Amino acid sequence: WLRLFKPLSKATSVYLKKMAKWFPNATLSTKIKLHLCTHDKEFLKVWKKDKIFHDRISFQTLIELLEAAEYPLENAHQLRLPNLLLVPGSDRILSSESMREFARLAPQELITVIEYPEKFHTMHHEIGKEKVLQDAMEYIQS
Repeated sequence: WLRLFKPLSKATSVYLKKMAKWFPNATLSTKIKLHLCTHDKEFLKVWKKDKIFHDRISFQTLIELLEAAEYPLENAHQLRLPNLLLVPGSDRILSSESMREFARLAPQELITVIEYPEKFHTMHHEIGKEKVLQDAMEYIQS
């Protein structure tokens, strides 16, 4: 991922960095609302019962992810290998616009962008996921 849908405030960023330094392994809730991940109500029922799924992330991991996520945008022009970007147009967890920005900054001959305007965050668990998976397979096989 590149950026959050709703960026963190400066104060929140400072707080998280301090907590990551003092308590790197302490965790906090991601506060991800599962109903914003997929339209598939049946999958949501299964997901909520999944004992492996959790909504926790350590302070250190969160800070490292946020910092690492800027690298692709800052270095998109250096892309050397073909990339497929599958963009969920209705993602309210991560920024779809940041994916479009990456695509604009990268060498155009190496970028293929396929947008799914109605899809939420976890497109591989969405209603109509077969189209997303088919598009990915066609790209890989081409």
